[in-house]
Amino acid sequence: MRRFLILSVLALVTSLLALGCSSAPQGPKPLMVWSGMDAEYPTLVAQCQRFTQETGIPVEVLKVPFQDLRNKFLIAAPASLGPDVLVGPQDWIGVLVTAGMLAPIPEGTIDTRQFFPVTIDSVKFQQKLYMAPLAMECIALFRNKDLMPQRPQTVPQLIAQAQKIQRQSQGKVRGFYFEIKDLYFSLPFLTAEGAYLLGRDAQGNYVPTDVGIATPGAVRGAEFLRDLVQKDKLIQLGATENISRTIFLENQAAVILNGPWFLKQAKEAGINYAIDPFPLTASGHQPRPVLGVQGFMINTYSKRPAEAAQLISYLESAPNMAQMSLVSGRPPTKMAALQLCQGDPDILAFAKICSECIPMPTHPAVGQIWEPMRQSLEMISKGQVEPAPELQSARERIIQKINLMLE
Repeated sequence: MRRFLILSVLALVTSLLALGCSSAPQGPKPLMVWSGMDAEYPTLVAQCQRFTQETGIPVEVLKVPFQDLRNKFLIAAPASLGPDVLVGPQDWIGVLVTAGMLAPIPEGTIDTRQFFPVTIDSVKFQQKLYMAPLAMECIALFRNKDLMPQRPQTVPQLIAQAQKIQRQSQGKVRGFYFEIKDLYFSLPFLTAEGAYLLGRDAQGNYVPTDVGIATPGAVRGAEFLRDLVQKDKLIQLGATENISRTIFLENQAAVILNGPWFLKQAKEAGINYAIDPFPLTASGHQPRPVLGVQGFMINTYSKRPAEAAQLISYLESAPNMAQMSLVSGRPPTKMAALQLCQGDPDILAFAKICSECIPMPTHPAVGQIWEPMRQSLEMISKGQVEPAPELQSARERIIQKINLMLE
């Protein structure tokens, strides 16, 4: 696999260089940007072209399939074949910094006071800023207003309305549906009662072995998830994210959990939807999803970090950031940029929810949590195990995996 990735990177770079030699005049070597963006990609290219026109610094933007981007960067960067600027999510930061692939964002590149505080918190590792935040995302409730006209204010209200919809439709419409075994979607119901992914020390650094998925609150949250399947009969055992999207687009689900990446499909399907924050739990607590941030990172091996920072600063202007948000649906990370998106109610709705999210830990240890918790949540939702001992067992397995990773 490593040999395949190396050959793939070489092929990509060779193709790009050949294209540059055949179509561009001789001149300064361009800054290279790698991005896995889809909807935003044409806008990113146009903004980089304007940067070149204004500064005289040439820029090349290479679109790399998102699923391949991180691995190709890990191989290409130390071989001096990688980009100067990488565009990707903040949960790559810990892995890339630990591998020596990312340089801190130079002081003065961005003014952190202009950003939603949670986004700056989300892109730090060991108290250093390793990303200039561009856009943010999280999950929220997609509610079909034709099926559930009134927004539920509490989780008990959501369950009651969802059950009524299922009864009246004789089971043809699901009232509330999401993939319980995927911790990403279930986590808000655990964090509402006091669960957490990784704890922090007094300096704000993540403590990799402080895994908070077996707290009393986590147990209460897991019991609620089990009841959605076993007692409330709202969610089927085989529920998946793909199924939830499909039935929502077919007007067969009143409420699902999803993020801004789903907006385009919902609009194209003509669904009369609303974006709602998570309602309060029965105990009065607020479920909070984790925040995802997309942004710009600087390759440690870049020979032109000052120009890379100059490009990033240009792309981070409020108008440029707002342009990116309006084509993707992901809210901007800068408050001034959000003011330029006032005509898009979906961006405004997601921005409010995102601004109150929990930062996704940047420490590589967080990657060891997802699969064991997937197994545990599946068994809990099936009623095969009791939540308290199973979550404690999952925590022990996760910490064992983390300790092996840290050796």
